[in-house]
Parts: sequence; structure tokens; C-alpha cells
Amino acid sequence: MKQFAQNVTRVLRSQKFFVGAMVFFAFESLWIALSAKYPQAFDEQFHFGLIRFYSHHWSPFINNAPASTYSFGAITRDPSYFYHYLMSFPYRLIALFVHAQAAQVIILRLIDVASFGFGLYLFYKLLLRAKISRPLANVSIWIMVLIPIVPQLAAQINYDDLVFPLVALTCWLTFDVYESLRAKRVDARKVLLLLSLCLLASIVKYAYLPIFVAVCVFVLGAAWYFFRSELKGLWRAFAEGFRGLSKALRVGLCALVLLSAGLFSQRYVVNMVDYHNPIPDCGQVLSVKDCLNYGPWNRNYNDAQKKSVTASKSPIKFTGEWFFGLYYRLFFAINGNYTNYVPLPLPSLAAIILTFSSAFVLALEWRRLLRGNAFLVFFLLLTVCYCGTLWLDNFKDYLKTGQPVAINGRYLLPVLLPFAAVLGRAFSLALRRRSWRVAKPIVAFAVLVMFVAGGGVFTFISRSDSSWYWPNSVVVHVNNAAHHALSPILIERGGKYY
Repeated sequence: MKQFAQNVTRVLRSQKFFVGAMVFFAFESLWIALSAKYPQAFDEQFHFGLIRFYSHHWSPFINNAPASTYSFGAITRDPSYFYHYLMSFPYRLIALFVHAQAAQVIILRLIDVASFGFGLYLFYKLLLRAKISRPLANVSIWIMVLIPIVPQLAAQINYDDLVFPLVALTCWLTFDVYESLRAKRVDARKVLLLLSLCLLASIVKYAYLPIFVAVCVFVLGAAWYFFRSELKGLWRAFAEGFRGLSKALRVGLCALVLLSAGLFSQRYVVNMVDYHNPIPDCGQVLSVKDCLNYGPWNRNYNDAQKKSVTASKSPIKFTGEWFFGLYYRLFFAINGNYTNYVPLPLPSLAAIILTFSSAFVLALEWRRLLRGNAFLVFFLLLTVCYCGTLWLDNFKDYLKTGQPVAINGRYLLPVLLPFAAVLGRAFSLALRRRSWRVAKPIVAFAVLVMFVAGGGVFTFISRSDSSWYWPNSVVVHVNNAAHHALSPILIERGGKYY
């Protein structure tokens, strides 16, 4: 057993093992991108439609939205628009040479796969920088790419594919700023870049805002801690760092901050002034009749109209449904007609066991875990701020509609790897005794085997049928052949849910 554990550890810590995870991610995401017909379930038609709309406008500011855009909501005041505006530029180029919509969609999907893959690479480097062991970092990346919803999201046109690497880049710059503060200096270049990134990422998707808050709390807390004996020295250190930059860089950074702040303010600040809400409801901007063309708003409006006066308002009941909804929609399979299958048993069971056992260990080891590792403190702060805001937003919809709506596991992806670093480190500390060390690689091996038994693209292949694919004989034949090959191997259960 000891020799087996040593062999497993050797594999888990190898660079080739991480490369294998990235290769597998590329394979599974490309498989779905080239197989799944348009539109896929995660609002792909919404995102592609807005990209095409912005491709006819050079400015991101739309003063008067035509009636044809009401199916996208109140786009003139929607703060989550920057992804669509940015993606409209490659689309303009693609549309010059490629006229078939299917080909246009596939090319844009490939851009999103590359974006998400870049985020995985950045997160891997972050885990190592946060003093996470290489075997744990490698296992974390493998588990991430074996979560069934990851390749399904990466393989379609969606702004979450840009948010993911932006969160990783945010963490990286936050670490840079923290290390400069710990050295009793201020890296003005990194501070301004971090500020600009946070402002711009907030207009890619409004769900980034709690991450912005976590960054501010962490950086300001670090600044106070390291300069608490002389707060005036903080500004002096920033000024010295800024003056040390070249003139061209100073001008460029100031211009970037002003541009980012202007774009941020044009949505969030103006929304606060005009609607007293940074993210105004569609009904505040457009009429009810117009907003009914917008699918999510229509659903919530009709649910609110039908809500019973006896509908539950219990946060405890809702929290149970919330956790289940997040878990279910991390491991299920779904197509563009919203036909979905329950999760395969082994990957989902492994996730449940791993989460609860790690959370228990975290409760026991949190003091030792966080002592002396500010990066893990930041990861935990990031996760709490983000998940707390997500819970609150979903609970407000629950009170309004009487239904647990918009509870999607994919919303957790930006913080899964940071939280995995915290849980994994806690688990490692719990097994730090010499007599237990042999258990760590064995546990990691067992978890990976359970995830491989149906995780990642294997969920899509085993659950899909010909109605999920592009109407192409080669695509249908290859997917059907893969389905038949996997069927005898995977443990499956459950039917369809609609």
C-alpha cells in the first residue's frame, strides 16, 4: 500500500499530469462545441443575439433600443454588456468571410473555449502561488474539468467564459499588490491595473461586483495592517511608486483608469441616479408589455402573479433548495430545449462526500489553515462574499416569485478553485500525521476515479441523443458511436427531467 501511495503521489505531482488535464479540457470542450446544436441551454441565443446587435454599433452606449431588442431586456441600462460589445469585433471579422450561422457560432464557441482554458491555466498558477502543493493543485484542476457543467459552459457563447479568467487575473494582481504592501511599498502600476480590471470586469457581468468588494476589503485591510503605524506613509509610497514609472506608462495608466471608471459609471452610477438601483429591473426601464418579451423577466413576472399568499418565506427551507439546485446543476446534462438528465451517480456522489468531509475538516482546522497564509484568507473572503451575494440575490427572487428560480451551478465556477484550495489545504492539514500521510494520495486517487466514471464530457455523451446534435451525419454518427461505447462502462441511473 505504501509503495502504491508513493507511485500515485509521483503521478499526481508531475507536470505531465497537469498538462493532461488541460488537454482533456480542450478535447471535451471542443467535442461539445462541435457537437451540440445551436442554441445551447445557457442563454446562448441571448448572448449571440446581443453580439450581433452590437456588431452594428461602434459605441457601446445605446440611447434608444429598438423594439427588436426587447427580448434581451433593457439593454440601454443593463450593466452586463461588455462581453457582447468586445465579442462583436471578432464577429464582424468572421461575418465578412463566413456567412453560415452554424460556422459563425462554432468559431465564437472556440474563442470562449480558449478564454476559459486560459482561466484554468491562471488559476493553476494561482494555486501554486498560494503555497498549495503541486499534487493538490493538479488534482483540483482535474476535478474542475471533470465537473460536467464545465465543458458544457466553456463550449458555448456565454459571458461566464470571460468572467472566469478575469477572476483569476484579479486574484493574481491582488496577490501582487498585497506582496508590495507587505514589503512596505506600493506598486502603483499594479494598483491601477487592478482597479481598472475590477471596473471593467464589473460591466462584463454584474455578478462580479462582490468580487470587487472582496478585493477592496482585502487590499485596504492589508494597507492598514502594514502601514497602520504611519498611514500618511501609504500615500507617500504610492506617489513614489507612481513617479518611478515612465511618463508614457503614467499617462497610459491614468487614461485606462479614467476610461474604466467612465464605462463603469455610465451604467452603475447613472442607474443609481435615475433608478435608485445599480441594476434596475427591466420593468423600471421599459413597460411591462415590452419586458414580457424578455424570457427571464416574463418567467419571474408570471410566477409572481401566481404566487400564493401562503408561499413559504423560510430562509432555511430556501437554503436547502438552493444547495440542492446548485449541486444538481453542476452535474446534470442539458440541451437547448431544456431537456435535462439527473447527474450520473459516481461523480456526483464523490462531490458530495468530498464537500462535506472537507467542510468538516475546515471547521476543525481553520485557525491553523489561515494562520500565516494571507492568500488563503483572500480565497475564503472571495468565496464568502460571492456566495453570500448569490444566495441573497436568489432569496430575493424566491420571496418575489414564490419559486426557487435562477439557481444554477455554473454561477459557482469563478470561486470553485479558490474554495477548493482552502478545502484541500484543510484536508491536507488534517492528514498531516505521519501515520495518515499514506491516505492522502489514496483518497485523491479514489476521488479522481469516481469523477472519471462519468464526469466531464462523458456526462454529455452518455445522456445526449441525436436531437442534441448539429444536423450533420458525421456529428450524429460519431456521438452515437461514443454513446454506445460508453454505455456498458458507465454506471447510470435516472431519467429525464423537464
